Amino acid sequence: MFVQRKKNHSSYLLVALLFLIIIAFGAWLVWHDLLFNQNLTSHNPNSDNNKAGNNSQPLIGHNFIMSAKVLNEISANRVVFNHLKTDSIYVLISRKNPLTQQALKLNLILTADYTSEASLQAAISQHTINSSVKAILYDNEPWTYTPLVEQQNPLLYYQKAASLAHQNNYTFIATPVLKSKSDISFFTSIAKISNLIDIQSQYDQAVASIYAGHVIPLAKAIKAANSKVIILSGLSTNPAAGVPTVTQLINDAKAVDHYVSGYWLNVPALPAVCKINQTNSRNHYNGRCAGPQFPLAIKFLQNL
Repeated sequence: MFVQRKKNHSSYLLVALLFLIIIAFGAWLVWHDLLFNQNLTSHNPNSDNNKAGNNSQPLIGHNFIMSAKVLNEISANRVVFNHLKTDSIYVLISRKNPLTQQALKLNLILTADYTSEASLQAAISQHTINSSVKAILYDNEPWTYTPLVEQQNPLLYYQKAASLAHQNNYTFIATPVLKSKSDISFFTSIAKISNLIDIQSQYDQAVASIYAGHVIPLAKAIKAANSKVIILSGLSTNPAAGVPTVTQLINDAKAVDHYVSGYWLNVPALPAVCKINQTNSRNHYNGRCAGPQFPLAIKFLQNL
């Protein structure tokens, strides 16, 4: 009799344990389904969030634009990696620099960048854009990479590039260059058609007050034109003015922190002329022949 009761008691415990396991598994399935759907929504290029002005600011952390090479280098640092976990990173993908497994653990928005609207148009029509890409960055500047016809009418070609991006369900990132401080209307016009806009302020980063004087008026005007657009400002570890200190970069960031939601962190490579004749070109390039400054980028992010 005692043995039978003991067997019955064990059976009850086994049934109860199985019941708890079934409940736990069901709860896990519900949680997993919700998380999966949430990830699909946040990364879905067909979402309404990709229309101009509908991107919202992140709940925590910063937004960054950076190249795949830069991200691979800095995410290998444990402190920086942990810092970047709360950030959204628009990473410029490259066949030459595939993303590392460490970098892929972060919150990435894979981005294809173009310096020519004609090239973007060709890539879309020929279906050569990687299917994982969710954002298009158009960088029209007075340089050899942008066709002269596009340089001469940048607003028109920003509008064309934005239209192409949105018609194909991509987030559109604009990176205009301010030709004169009185030409703020150029930026506000671009802000109205963009999801994210970068103020290329790295040329003024040597002095925080000058940097802020460049960024803040533009950021205010951009927000007035489109309250939903994400605003970034540029910072470089190796601009034409020479290699900055980490203190300079931090002071720049603090000076505009309330007006932007992040930074395009540039880590320029060694200019070709430096490779040819580094000694003679050093003074002309004001220190740029120092090459990529990944340790400086790491220190900046560790202290941000």
